[in-house]
Amino acid sequence: MSSINNSFGLISRNNSPSRPSNTIAFPRIKFNLQEILDRFNANIADIRSHFQTADDLLAMQPTKHTAAEDIWRSQIVFLDSALDFYIHEIVKYGIIKMFNGDWTPSNDYKKMKVHLSFAVDLAQNPSSASKLREEIDEMNKYSCFMGAKKLKEQLDFIDVNYNLRNSDKTLLNDLYNRRNQIAHQSDRIPGQQQKQPISKNYVEDFINKIENFVVSNLHPGVIIKSCGLANIA
Repeated sequence: MSSINNSFGLISRNNSPSRPSNTIAFPRIKFNLQEILDRFNANIADIRSHFQTADDLLAMQPTKHTAAEDIWRSQIVFLDSALDFYIHEIVKYGIIKMFNGDWTPSNDYKKMKVHLSFAVDLAQNPSSASKLREEIDEMNKYSCFMGAKKLKEQLDFIDVNYNLRNSDKTLLNDLYNRRNQIAHQSDRIPGQQQKQPISKNYVEDFINKIENFVVSNLHPGVIIKSCGLANIA
């Protein structure tokens, strides 16, 4: 796991990424695999809903094509985020299953680092194991699991045996690279003024392909079969 360096040991919270936060703390909810997939599907539906926003804008003001393009660009960023969040949740689910003895621990799991404060709490009070979900979120909240290589590393971490096809790798890397170009370069070509062209059809195609990738290859049935689970609880 990239954020925990695939080494089970102890680290100080002082070494964790630190960013100002004004987020509201909500209770952490336990989701099963189907519920994780349902959340992904809900995110995809929300992303698709913004096509109507762009369509309405162009219908009212046909000259606002640049603004519509920026809505489409935002959909690419949110699409990458939806997939990243799905992988985060799948990995967290797998780690908790391994911790609880429901899933054969992987070699990477056995070497996973945790914060010293969590390890001390666990040693002194075994009931603090319930905080593992919070610990995983804390460790990974600034980590990105996108791009073919990183996504495969996360699947390997929890022993989900899926070999990415070349078409999968191209899709994942193309999405991640375009997301980065939009988020970090305003979608501008380096050394030039103009932005990369984008269209509604381009974004629709990306959404359809990513949705199909998840539903076909990483849905609950595939994970259950790969890891020998009896159910999706």
